[in-house]
Amino acid sequence: MTQERPLCRTNSINMIASDQISKTSKTGLSIILMAYFALSLYFLFFHDFQYLIDPDSTSYISIAQKYLTGNFTEAVNAHWSPLTSWLLLPLLLLKIRPMLALDISAIIVGGLTLTGVNLLLRAIGIRDKIRFFYVLALTPLITLYALTEGNPDLLCACVLIYYINIMIREDFKTNRYRGILAGLLGAVAFLAKSYNFYFFLLHFSCFVLLYWFNSSTKSNRKTLVTNGVSGFLVFLLISSIWIGLLTQKYHTFTVSTAGSYNFSFTRPGSPGQMVDTDGLLPLPNKTAFSAWEDPTFIPKVPWSPFKSLPDFLYFTKKTITNVGTYLLYISRNHILFFTIIYFIAIVIPLRLRSPDKSFYLFLTTILHPIGYLMLLVEERYFWFDYILLYILSAFILDTLLKKTDLTRLQEISLLSIIFFYMVTIPLLHINSSEENLMHLKKIYFTSNAINKYYDLRNVNIASQGENWSDDLYLSYYLHARYYGKVKEHITDEQLKEKLISYDIQYYFVHGKLKNHIDILKPDKQFGDITIYKIVNRVSTRGGLRSQVISASQKQHALL
Repeated sequence: MTQERPLCRTNSINMIASDQISKTSKTGLSIILMAYFALSLYFLFFHDFQYLIDPDSTSYISIAQKYLTGNFTEAVNAHWSPLTSWLLLPLLLLKIRPMLALDISAIIVGGLTLTGVNLLLRAIGIRDKIRFFYVLALTPLITLYALTEGNPDLLCACVLIYYINIMIREDFKTNRYRGILAGLLGAVAFLAKSYNFYFFLLHFSCFVLLYWFNSSTKSNRKTLVTNGVSGFLVFLLISSIWIGLLTQKYHTFTVSTAGSYNFSFTRPGSPGQMVDTDGLLPLPNKTAFSAWEDPTFIPKVPWSPFKSLPDFLYFTKKTITNVGTYLLYISRNHILFFTIIYFIAIVIPLRLRSPDKSFYLFLTTILHPIGYLMLLVEERYFWFDYILLYILSAFILDTLLKKTDLTRLQEISLLSIIFFYMVTIPLLHINSSEENLMHLKKIYFTSNAINKYYDLRNVNIASQGENWSDDLYLSYYLHARYYGKVKEHITDEQLKEKLISYDIQYYFVHGKLKNHIDILKPDKQFGDITIYKIVNRVSTRGGLRSQVISASQKQHALL
């Protein structure tokens, strides 16, 4: 009995110490989140980031508005994954301005991402002070991601961080319910971005197999089989509901059409994005405001790398170029570049036979970009990988500090240097975007000026100009229906036929009018934009054609 009391006291002391550490950790995370939200709102409202807009955002908003009006058939979309639009619904119901609602949604997702990063750092054993320092240092980076094209790529990164946190837990080999949770998060990641359908199948399979081969007990292997089967079943069950809706709408088995669109415009000899090169395009449905709302219906030139040997060689060369571009992105950030070199040179050779959590995180950064590298490279696609590499750099730093005899002052100095390096890059990037923000803000105020003279709600608009996206934004603010910009070097007769066939009512011209045709009547000028009314919409061939092409007929024709 006398020996039990010290043991009880020791356990009590350990529990109290654990509670104190937990409270300290929660307090630190609360401070970080307050700093993050304050920084995000500061840039949103005081640095004009509320005017930042991109073509994809307009589509997510338009789709969300369809859900609100009960137009579920047209809201189901094979190009744009639904989760971003679904998250907008509560904010839109509160009558928040749509673009602002999208920003607020992205900022909230950013806060959840930082929380997930904190959990992941703890999962791989990073000490509290290093964890606090790293999560705080990442706040400007997550702010940058949230305010610049934050949907759906930040949302995707956020969900995957929680998914990978489940996958590297020790109890994934002993708890039979971890597979269900992993499959659920994998399905949510698919609903955030269709690319994750294929990524989950690859990643989950690799991890379960590696765990199985590295497990020494039959019970662990049995649990892993259970988790693998349950994870796949939950993932496929939830994913199949959305895939079923897409298949029903498009009358063919459909996981996503984003890949086919990207394959088409990156094919050999492609002049570029179809919306930039193909002239006026029909709208995909009766309530769409542009063809970009559902690029599935944009006419595409099919292409396959297996069509011929030259096509395969082109595909191979493009993939190598994409890998080079990706490595260029990484090399611009010395911390991320050093992390990759460290793991390739040191960790992988030592841990190949007995991998630890850091090894599995690094393996994830190899598996995740594979599909993008074979198709299309944009830096925002790799935000998840960048965050994982930052987490791995924390692992390296923590490991090195444990093995060195640095004084407290030396340690603080080293942490401060890394902290300011991590903070400076995103803040400089945010500040360097001022010129673009001024341009987008000008478009917003131009739309307000036009609204004072015209009610262009649901009016059909086409444009002549260099930037398709500028007039897309203008049409979005005006609530007009934008059919695109006309092709370069279009003849007068061709332009006349296009304007009539799509029942265009107003023609926005940037600079000087290139085609002087009799149905164009100049009406009002706003800066470098002259608005022309379309009058006497009678075709010289085939009689009257001022009626709008039926969206449903167009869909059936394309299908």
